[in-house]
Amino acid sequence: SLYSACIKWSPPGGSSFTGPVAVTVPPYTIPCGGGGGACVPQKGTTALLDSLGDRLMYRFAYYNDASSYGKQHWYVNHDVVASRGQIGVRWYEFQGPKFAITPPILASGLPFQASTYAPDSNYRWMGSIAGDINNDILVGYSVSSSSMYPSIEVAGRLKPPLDPPGLEAPVSVVAGTGSQPDTANRWG
Repeated sequence: SLYSACIKWSPPGGSSFTGPVAVTVPPYTIPCGGGGGACVPQKGTTALLDSLGDRLMYRFAYYNDASSYGKQHWYVNHDVVASRGQIGVRWYEFQGPKFAITPPILASGLPFQASTYAPDSNYRWMGSIAGDINNDILVGYSVSSSSMYPSIEVAGRLKPPLDPPGLEAPVSVVAGTGSQPDTANRWG
């Protein structure tokens, strides 16, 4: 659900709060049997890592375009079961008018874009997403598989329409050198 608040300091009685407005996103399945939990494989051990797939990941990023034709942008991500049964990063961008957002506007066109990033059979989870002044998007996340140590990658998208929908090829940031078997299934 989405809410809109319009704060007016003088007079305070002029402030308004509207919502909730239901936001419909593409269907998905929560990883690890629907409850999050440990199901991410890692190289060299049978110990599985926790997907934390039952919750949104780090921060609901916000950007307010300061131009006269600007919009508000919200970015968020979580983990989902991807097409090959592995975990992928589901990311969303929501947009709204720069100022007053009323319920009919809230309900139209949300989310602005949504996609699951899973370009291969590796597991991608625990993402973080942000956008910049050009509406370029970058997603950072953990990646692992039974043939890969837990690592960190990023994938991005340039301002539409410069890039087609979805994220570009992944870029390795930190290549893992070992597994984490004794950390209560947590990685990081």
